[in-house]
Amino acid sequence: MKITDTSSSSDMKASGSVLGTLSLGPVNASLKVGLGFLDAETTSDVKTTINIRGFPAPKRQPKNVSEMFEIIESISDVISTVTPSTIFERSSNVNGVAVRLFLVPISEFLDTKVEVLYMKIKDDTLEQLEGMFSHLRDLQRRHYLTKQIINKQPKLKRIIMDPQNSLVQEITNYELELQKESKTLYRKAVKCLSNYKIGKSGVEDLLGIQTECHRQLSIVSINVKIEDFVKRGRQELIGIAESTVTNEVILQL
Repeated sequence: MKITDTSSSSDMKASGSVLGTLSLGPVNASLKVGLGFLDAETTSDVKTTINIRGFPAPKRQPKNVSEMFEIIESISDVISTVTPSTIFERSSNVNGVAVRLFLVPISEFLDTKVEVLYMKIKDDTLEQLEGMFSHLRDLQRRHYLTKQIINKQPKLKRIIMDPQNSLVQEITNYELELQKESKTLYRKAVKCLSNYKIGKSGVEDLLGIQTECHRQLSIVSINVKIEDFVKRGRQELIGIAESTVTNEVILQL
């Protein structure tokens, strides 16, 4: 709404704005009374211009406040005669809050059969898959194996700090081997799960990945290897301690 005072020929600029909301249906009576005075006070010196913009656009623009309210109160009737498809065809970029909604079958966007199967996998094997992915991620972490060994025997940190130690070199090589195999298997498992979700793979494929992981990177076999490293490390510590004692005896003699 724009109100212009034409009684003065001086160059005077003014601007203003107001914020508010209108609900569909009858306009509040107090609002009609509040703005209705503009029609009563309209003279040759005051020009009121009202422009209503919306989607769908009104068929005519109001000449005064009274007609403005008539058009606003009829918006709900206008919308009820316009189908959403017609609105969308007229504009490729529809903005604003929807005033009318329609339902579309979910099958338009999702393969419901696949989604049902995907939900089934959550019930039957998700826990096993999550455990497998967690295991593969752990093996890819830097120094994961070394930390496991130190956690079991903190005193081995003395040996682990020596990169020239033959046992440390063997541990490092085994750790790199686990990282490489786990990374390859992890990528393969992610691809298989993605294919399962779109129906290109079945549950048997996922179970096959689990079997392969258990065969190549079994937690049991890795723990056995860790225990072997710890045992050999302890033996080295004993050897170092005995050597230290022997040297002290020789020095005393």
